[in-house]
Amino acid sequence: MPSKIDYSSSISSVSPPSSPTSIPQAGESPKGLAGIPDSISPPPQKGEKPHFIKRTLISIGLVLVYLLASPFFLLHWIFEAVFYGGDNEKALYHKLSKAIQKGPEKIKKFLNKHKDKPGSIGIIFKEFLNLEEVHPHLPKILEGANVQLMNDGGYFYDKWSQISISYQRMSSHVYQEGKCRAIDHLLFWKALDGNTRFQLEHSPLEGFSIRSLWHLVKWMVYRRDNEQQGVTGISPHVEDHPIMVPIIPRSGA
Repeated sequence: MPSKIDYSSSISSVSPPSSPTSIPQAGESPKGLAGIPDSISPPPQKGEKPHFIKRTLISIGLVLVYLLASPFFLLHWIFEAVFYGGDNEKALYHKLSKAIQKGPEKIKKFLNKHKDKPGSIGIIFKEFLNLEEVHPHLPKILEGANVQLMNDGGYFYDKWSQISISYQRMSSHVYQEGKCRAIDHLLFWKALDGNTRFQLEHSPLEGFSIRSLWHLVKWMVYRRDNEQQGVTGISPHVEDHPIMVPIIPRSGA
């Protein structure tokens, strides 16, 4: 467990790593949810959207996919509501989003409470609990922001890859070096500089399933709007505008 984190030191950058970032004097950073500094750099510039014709064609494709898939979405929603009381994992992500607004201690308390949940969500919450440097950025992470950990040397990629339920899968991201892996909603890979990158997806890609259909729909929306599709919203932090989070190097990093 790393030493206590100074939240004010976390840096969020919206430019590619090669772009210089101007850092203001202490105390100038705007305050966000629960008084946590949002960033000490300018708000992200959204990536350019595709041209009109491409956006139109993708929108037409989305309508067709929705028309074909909507009966399956409806049956799946009814099945989950009747037998499982709804999508419990998505509900927990939304509850985490509300806990974030109450400050750092509430974040840790919520993650600690649910870290032993069965399945993937317990594993993800446990990993986030032990990675305190990302806590100030959790609102954006839940919205699907592309995140790069600085100074980790791929430590968390290697660590998460060894978790029994992680699996290798295809992805359209260019920084993955062909080694993209996933644990349910958590998609992670190594950047070209060897550091860990990750994001939380709205729906994971897992074979022929309803979730994969939702993944297709959200991927098409991403391609049309050039915005990440997360579990609680959308984010302009695409792979060319990631959140850069300095971390305390762990053992082996």
